[in-house]
Amino acid sequence: MDTSLDSDAKDNCCDLWVTHPGTDREPEIPQDTNKPKCKPTCLQGLCAFFRSLYDISLFKEPIFYIVLFTGLCQSVGHNIVIIHSVKRGREFGISSTFSSLIPALMGLSQLVGRPVWGALGSTHTIKPYVIYAVAMAICGVSSIISIYEISFAAQLTFIILFGIGIGGYIVFIPVVLVYFVGEIGRASCRERV
Repeated sequence: MDTSLDSDAKDNCCDLWVTHPGTDREPEIPQDTNKPKCKPTCLQGLCAFFRSLYDISLFKEPIFYIVLFTGLCQSVGHNIVIIHSVKRGREFGISSTFSSLIPALMGLSQLVGRPVWGALGSTHTIKPYVIYAVAMAICGVSSIISIYEISFAAQLTFIILFGIGIGGYIVFIPVVLVYFVGEIGRASCRERV
């Protein structure tokens, strides 16, 4: 069988015409060529999916920029503590071996703290932004108190509290973002449907 596309119906993406070998019969042209004859193809569905992924209506909302700015500032603060904790331990007279344990213990405290914060948040008895604020307060208070902690045990207390607080921050930043910006996303989804 020979398949060919009729020249008058090239705009209709779904019409394939079949001509039989040995016949001079022309393919029949459908009467209404403005309507597509088939359902959308997988490629068209995939294109629509990617267009919905790149919806930029969120960038029109000022709350998004506030959350973006606070997240950027908090990330900088989080990384500075990790980078300088070893140097700070050495300045307080802690050996290099014990000073290098400080960031590792911060990571372990985040690993333990994240599921705890997640379980606390899944109870739905406390608003997520309140839990987020408590986590940030733990980070802030432990950072302020750490100035006066010069022993290894005190530095470990600081870094464990800070790690638990950052674990809560990391767990709750998407929850708080959806809590405050979620209505915008849900409204744009309803418009697409």
